[in-house]
Amino acid sequence: MTTGQRKLVRYWVIGGSVILAIILTSFLEIEHQQPALLGLGALFGMFSAFHDFSYYKGYGNERKRMGDFIESHPKLKLWLVVFSMAVLPYFIYKMQTDDSVSGSYYFLSFLLLIGPIVYVSERERFHSLGD
Repeated sequence: MTTGQRKLVRYWVIGGSVILAIILTSFLEIEHQQPALLGLGALFGMFSAFHDFSYYKGYGNERKRMGDFIESHPKLKLWLVVFSMAVLPYFIYKMQTDDSVSGSYYFLSFLLLIGPIVYVSERERFHSLGD
């Protein structure tokens, strides 16, 4: 693994830790959620102030715009079409009819819509840094 790949993996670990911490705060009691999120926001703000994230402008190793990136990956484009036409309407229906699970469906729909794009983009970046 090259140094560029190690740096990228380190950003993945930090980003994953922040996302996990935000998810775990949703399980806290309501009076403890706001201070926890405020503390996480302050930590993220301090980390962002001292690091250069210009490498993350755009998607993939060529830093394309999102539309151009999706057009250059036919399987990703197919996933977005199938998800938007088949799975997302079901999630919307379940959110409208069942109030107890609407938050989890909202999170799952966002994750399944944006997750594959981010995964393919980061995988491209990782492989391009190994050359």
